[in-house]
Amino acid sequence: MNVQIKTAKVITSCVIALVFLTSCSQRFALGFIDTFALWQINKLVTLTDTQETETRRAINEILGDIADDEAVFVQSLIRETRTRFHSRTLSETWLIAQGAEVTEVWQHFRIKHYDAIEFFLESLSSTQKERLLEALTERLQEDIEELSQQGEQERLVNRRVRFEETVERFIGRLTPTQRRLATRLTSSTPDLTPLWLEYRERWLQEFEKALSVESKAERQRAMSVLLTNPESLRSSELQEGLASSREQSVTILIDMESTLTDRQRRHFLREMNKWEEQLNDFIELYKSR
Repeated sequence: MNVQIKTAKVITSCVIALVFLTSCSQRFALGFIDTFALWQINKLVTLTDTQETETRRAINEILGDIADDEAVFVQSLIRETRTRFHSRTLSETWLIAQGAEVTEVWQHFRIKHYDAIEFFLESLSSTQKERLLEALTERLQEDIEELSQQGEQERLVNRRVRFEETVERFIGRLTPTQRRLATRLTSSTPDLTPLWLEYRERWLQEFEKALSVESKAERQRAMSVLLTNPESLRSSELQEGLASSREQSVTILIDMESTLTDRQRRHFLREMNKWEEQLNDFIELYKSR
């Protein structure tokens, strides 16, 4: 999936990704999440010393809140997934339900921390806002250019490879049967990249308009939609494509689970244990902040 690059996720996405999606297992590294997040933000817009101090404070507050709330949810999800995997009771119904719950948690998270992100945007000078728009536009244009240089078959192969690489992170090297399942998935689902790019372009246009609104109240109303409910800007075709792709992905994953070797099952359980250990370290480190 091509992740839309937008200011709503500048702080939150890099924090969550680093905590839950990397292989960083040492407490030393976890202690520098706020620095990593600031580095990501500075790649988009250079902050003043005062802004950096305030942003670091906001990031640490968000990290502490994650440790109290979202991390506990993920902890529970990991444990139940491991239990169901052990007992071979994973099902399409359960996976779809968990996916819906994750989406709900993410939506709640965006709303809960909207004020911090809105405060950050309000603190930017006109020059910083211009630079932010330039950086977001540059990234979007790079992705559009990359898409234009790829043929349909190349995109299909790239999607399959990305899916295989993601699965292999959890179970190790795929068998020929499992690779055929991956091919079946990417061949039967549409490439949503063009629609994602259209959506990102539309979001960026609306974001630029919102930044230029003089009335603070009207600006905040526009930003609230863009930052807490950006999905409202997606086309119906994209929404339907995403829903269909999710359902077919779950079906393939269940089919793939039934073909796992003993070695792959042990690999998956090790990954779940590693994620839980990292999550426990994170909660211990940030819960008291």
